[in-house]
Amino acid sequence: MNFLNICFVLNSRKALHKSFVYGKINFVLIITSEAGFIMEFKDLLDIVRKRWWIVAIATLLITSVVAVVNYFVLENVYSSNITIYVGRNTENQNNVLYNDLLISAQLVKDYRELVMSRSVAEAVIEELKLEHITSTQVSRKLGVSLVGETRFIQISAEDKDPDMAMRLANAAGTQVKQRATEFMKVDNVQIIDKAIVNPAPIKPRKQLNVLFSFFVGLVIGVGVVVLIEYLDNTIKTPDDVEKYLGVPTIGTIPLFEELT
Repeated sequence: MNFLNICFVLNSRKALHKSFVYGKINFVLIITSEAGFIMEFKDLLDIVRKRWWIVAIATLLITSVVAVVNYFVLENVYSSNITIYVGRNTENQNNVLYNDLLISAQLVKDYRELVMSRSVAEAVIEELKLEHITSTQVSRKLGVSLVGETRFIQISAEDKDPDMAMRLANAAGTQVKQRATEFMKVDNVQIIDKAIVNPAPIKPRKQLNVLFSFFVGLVIGVGVVVLIEYLDNTIKTPDDVEKYLGVPTIGTIPLFEELT
């Protein structure tokens, strides 16, 4: 008696072979012992080529969303800097101390605390006659950095309005100079360069964000395709039979459409 063999293939840690007969159909269940998932670069290219549209949709979708958010949702932020020189007290200028070699690092810490202080923020608000803004919000807009290994300090201010960023930086620099003389007893503090309007925004970095999102979308798309391929354990071609079962293919039976 001739039987039509139908083979079902699954993956597991242990090899298993079961069969049963229903009428003239012999059902064979084969659970292979291949637990790993090894993929060569050529296989990856074949998988991506087969489901390229998934990679394209993921890349296009993520890139488009990031581009829309960066160009139409996020507001530009501008920055301005004022440069201040902090020297030694005039009475100590002739005394060269060993501690002067380490003063640069300490300057940043001291003046950062001074710039971020509530008294400076409140003085800036009063000087610029700002409304509907707190001292904490003003402090968050300010920053301090050292220019190389020097005594020059840059006080920066960020705001969505480039003119306001300039005004905040200049006001903060003026207040820091006054308080350094009054509280820190440093009488040699000079404003070197006042802040000016910087028309170029510092963030968001739109082009970089869009470029990065393109590569992220590409990686996610490829990852989805590989995951689909990994979860798909069906045999579709004669080559798959030899690849997964290790047996040669004697022949294939084509699928015919029913004649009506």
